[in-house]
Amino acid sequence: MAPTRERPGIVRVRISDREVWHVVDPSLTPAEAEEAVRAHRAANAPTNRSLVRRVLAWTPGVVALLVLGGAVWGTVIVMDELDLAELPGRIAVAVVLGGIGFVAAATAGIVLHEAPWRCDRVEPETVTSPRVVPIPGSVLGWAGGADAGADAPAAADVWRVVAAVDVLSELEAAHWRLGDVLYWRLDDLDDDPDYGAGAGGHGHGHGHGQGDDADAGPGDRHGSHPAAVALEAARLRASEELRVLSDEVGFPAAAGVRPGTEGS
Repeated sequence: MAPTRERPGIVRVRISDREVWHVVDPSLTPAEAEEAVRAHRAANAPTNRSLVRRVLAWTPGVVALLVLGGAVWGTVIVMDELDLAELPGRIAVAVVLGGIGFVAAATAGIVLHEAPWRCDRVEPETVTSPRVVPIPGSVLGWAGGADAGADAPAAADVWRVVAAVDVLSELEAAHWRLGDVLYWRLDDLDDDPDYGAGAGGHGHGHGHGQGDDADAGPGDRHGSHPAAVALEAARLRASEELRVLSDEVGFPAAAGVRPGTEGS
């Protein structure tokens, strides 16, 4: 369960109209932590719409719904006044009046959607801080567990887990990006008629070696690339460090970590 209230080191910052839970660097003094949180909130304040802008954002849909509702009610009244006996005539009148109401509602919605108050500025980007860090969704439930009691994890432990999860997440993302780059590169080389034109057709140019590697497909070869091997080793180390830290602080979801998810 996500935290229900703020506590020292665990704060809520509104970003892009969402409440995002953050953990504060435990090495800061209380005064420094308060100033860092205040600065982070001020830096992200432009990403949040004012109450007036939030109300105006709902205006097109509300007006269109009211116009459409009025059109339906008007259709019922007109049909009752006409008192048509034949079913085809009633259907024809209802279709015409309904079409007019739908066009009126759509026009009102489009006009209000393109109103000046919706296009008066470029939406600002969110700002990050090295001292006030978002808590990923994979950590949020643990950070908020037993939130009101003494069993809640310390902010310093949350900070350490978030840092370890961030490292592992970055390595996971880099692993996929590197795999894509190497696969495309080797796939392009396979399409090159000069690639692998060594003696007997088994030698691979461009420094990829000979012998068994020459018969391997791109998916097999990119996994043995030095960069991929080094990255995989770093990923395994980060995973093991997170597992050890999880055992130390009681974080139960190390196996379920997913890259790039912020909690709100």
